[in-house]
Amino acid sequence: MVMIVGNLHQMRECFAVQARSGDFPSPALLVDFALLVDSFKDPSVSSELGSTFSVWTIFLHPSLPAMSDPITLNVGGKLYTTSLATLTSFPDSMLGAMFSGKMPTKRDSQGNCFIDRDGKVFRYILNFLRTSHLDLPEDFQEMGLLRREADFYQVQPLIEALQEKEVELSKAEKNAMLNITLNQRVQTVHFTVREAPQIYSLSSSSMEVFNANIFSTSCLFLKLLGSKLFYCSNGNLSSITSHLQDPNHLTLDWVANVEGLPEEEYTKQNLKRLWVVPANKQINSFQVFVEEVLKIALSDGFCIDSSHPHAVDFMNNKIIRLIRYRIVSCDYVSHSTDFEVHRNWLAITHSLPISQWYYEATSEWTLDYPPFFAWFEYALSHVAKYFDQEMLNVRNLNYSSSRTLLFQRFSVIFTDALFVYAVHECCKCIDGKKAGKELTEKPKFILSVLLLWNFGLLIVDHIHFQYNGFLSGLMLLSIARFFQKRHMEGAFLFAVLLHFKHIYLYVAPAYGVYLLRSYCFTANKQGKVYYGFPCSWLMIMVFSVDGSIRWNSFSFVRLISLGLIVFLVSALSLGPFLALNQLPQVFSRLFPFKRGLCHAYWAPNFWALYSALDKVLSVIGLELKLLDPNKIPKASMTSGLVQQFQHTVLPSVTPLATFICTLIAMLPSVFCLWCKPQGPRGFLRCLILCALSSFMFGWHVHEKAILLAVLPMSLLSVGKAVDASIFLILTTTGHYSLFPLLFTAPAQSSPPRTLRVLHTL
Repeated sequence: MVMIVGNLHQMRECFAVQARSGDFPSPALLVDFALLVDSFKDPSVSSELGSTFSVWTIFLHPSLPAMSDPITLNVGGKLYTTSLATLTSFPDSMLGAMFSGKMPTKRDSQGNCFIDRDGKVFRYILNFLRTSHLDLPEDFQEMGLLRREADFYQVQPLIEALQEKEVELSKAEKNAMLNITLNQRVQTVHFTVREAPQIYSLSSSSMEVFNANIFSTSCLFLKLLGSKLFYCSNGNLSSITSHLQDPNHLTLDWVANVEGLPEEEYTKQNLKRLWVVPANKQINSFQVFVEEVLKIALSDGFCIDSSHPHAVDFMNNKIIRLIRYRIVSCDYVSHSTDFEVHRNWLAITHSLPISQWYYEATSEWTLDYPPFFAWFEYALSHVAKYFDQEMLNVRNLNYSSSRTLLFQRFSVIFTDALFVYAVHECCKCIDGKKAGKELTEKPKFILSVLLLWNFGLLIVDHIHFQYNGFLSGLMLLSIARFFQKRHMEGAFLFAVLLHFKHIYLYVAPAYGVYLLRSYCFTANKQGKVYYGFPCSWLMIMVFSVDGSIRWNSFSFVRLISLGLIVFLVSALSLGPFLALNQLPQVFSRLFPFKRGLCHAYWAPNFWALYSALDKVLSVIGLELKLLDPNKIPKASMTSGLVQQFQHTVLPSVTPLATFICTLIAMLPSVFCLWCKPQGPRGFLRCLILCALSSFMFGWHVHEKAILLAVLPMSLLSVGKAVDASIFLILTTTGHYSLFPLLFTAPAQSSPPRTLRVLHTL
C-alpha cells in the first residue's frame, strides 16, 4: 500500500512537471489515473489514501493543463469552447468555484468537463461571462428556463440583469391591442393533370383564398403567433414571422385544400397552406383560424373587446378586436421572496421523503420551520397539485404562474379562518357591561376591528405573503382559553404553536411562569404592592417582602399534566426525526446562529441602532484615516441567508450576548407575574413585555416579530384609556416598521400607503 501511494505521488509530480513544460498527458490517461485514485478513496480500502489523493486536485489545479486554455465544456450534450479566465470571471459563481478548484467537476468519455444542464441556453450564460452584458434575441421565448439556469450557476449579475429584463418586458407589454381584418374570395385555379404517359389534360377548380391583416401593439405577441402558425410549401413548414411587414404588422395569405390539385401544383403556383403547430392541424376556414388565434391570444392575457365585435357574432365577423390591459399594477402583491420560499417548501414536502426534508438544499430557501409547519405545507401540497403540478417540482427554482399565485393567495385566506375564530373567542373575554349604545362604542366591536383589520397582518400575509394570521390565531386562541379558565387547552395550543413556528419561544417565559404560578398553585397569599409605574415598553412593580406563596397548595398532578402535554406534542413533532437520528440537523436549520445580527429588513430594535452607530464610526474612522480600508469587514450585517458579520469599531455582538440582554429585559415582567399574579390580564401584560424584550434585544429579529406584541395589546387597549394610548403608539410605529417588506417603486407603493393612511384614520 505504501509503495502504491508513493507511486501515485510520483505520478502526480510527473504530471505537474509536464504541465509546466507545456507537455501534458492525454485526457484518457488522466481519467485512468483519476479512476485509480478514486478506487483508493473507498473507506473500506484506505481512508488515509483517499484524503491524501483527491482526483479533483489533479483536474482542478489551476496550474495543470487539464484546466488550461482552451477549455471544452459538455453542457447537456452541447460542446462549448472557452477560456479559463471567462469561466472564472465571476469567482463567487458556481462556475467560478468549479474551475478554480473549489468544487469537483465531472468528465465525459472524451475528457471534457461535463455539466448536466440545458445546453441550448448555456450560450447566453457563456456570452454574459465574456461580456458582462445580457444579449437576447428579440423573439426569445425561454426566459423562465434561462432564469433557472442562471440561478443554478449562481451568476448573481446575470440574475439581476434577467430581473431587470423581465421588468422591462412586463412594462412594455402591460397594455396591448390586437386587431384582425379578414378577407375571403373564391378563385379559379387552372392546372394540368397527367392521365397517362405523355397524355395531359387541362383542368380547373375553385379554391378559397384567405387573407388576414393582423396588427398588434405587442410585437412579442406577433412573435408568439409566429411560433404557432406555419406556412406549408413544397412539403416544408416555414414560420409566418418571415412575412412581418414591421414589428407590429403581419399579413397572411393562404389557401384551403383544392380538390384534385396535384401536390406539385401548390409549389408551382406558389399556393401556401396554413398549419397550426404542434397540433399539426391545417386551417381550411376562417372559423378554424379565428379559433386558433383566439386560443393563443387568450392564453397571453388578451380578452374580447366588449364593444367590437358583438359576442354573439364574434366567429362570423370580419373585423376582430382583442385587448389586454391592467388598471392597477399589482406586482408588489405577487413577487415577494416568500412566495418562492413557501413554494419550495411545498415542493420539498410533496416530492421528497421525510428523511430528506431538512437536508434538501437545491434552493437557498431551505426548510427552516419546525416539523408541524412542514406537515402543514405537506397537506397544502396535496391541494396545490390540482392547481399547478409544476410548482411541486423541487428543481423548478423561482417558478411562478398565475395558478401558483392564486393557490398561495387562497391558502392564506382559507387558513385565516382560524384567526377569525380566535378573534371571536377573544371578544367573548371582553367585559361589555360599560359599553355605549352605539355599535362603534362597544369594546367587542372595537376589538374585532383592531384584530381583523390589523394592518400588519395585511402587509405581512396578504401583500408580502406568509401565514402569520393562521399562527397568530393559535396564539390568540390560547390566550382566550386562559381567560376562560381552560388552562390545559391553552397550554396545548401554545405547545402546538411552538412546533409550527419557533419565533413564539419569545413569549414562552410568560406562558411557563403563568401556568406554574396561577394553575399549579391552587391558592395564593398576595403580597402588598408598595408602588408601580408604567414605562413606554416596560412596567416595573416592587412588592413587599411578605408576598408569599402557599407551597402546600402546589398540585403535582397539574404539573405532570402540563408536562405530559408538552412531551406528547414534542414527541409527535420531533419523534420521526429522532428515530431517523436527524434532530441535530433539524435544530441546525431552526437555529442558524451564523445569520446576521440584524434581519435583512432592519427590525427597528437596539441592535439596529448599534450597527448603525458602528457604521457611522467606521465612516468617520476612514475619513480621518484611523482605520485600514482593507480590514473593513465586507459581509452584510443584515443578511437573510447564512452569513456572519463582524463590527468594525464597536465590539461584535454574539448570540450569547443577545440572549443575556433579552433575559435581563424579561426578568422584571416575569418577576412581577410570579410575585403578584393578576390573572389572565397580568399574564397578557407579561406576554407583551416578553415579546417586546425579545424584539428589542433578540438575535436576527424579523421585523414581523412586532406583531407578537401588537396583537395581544389589542385586547388590553379596549379596557383602559392608558393601555389604549400605549397601543396607539405601539401599533403606529410597529406597522410603519413593516414597510420595508413592500416594494418601493412609486407605482407600486401607492396602494399600500393609501391603506396605511386609512387604517391610521
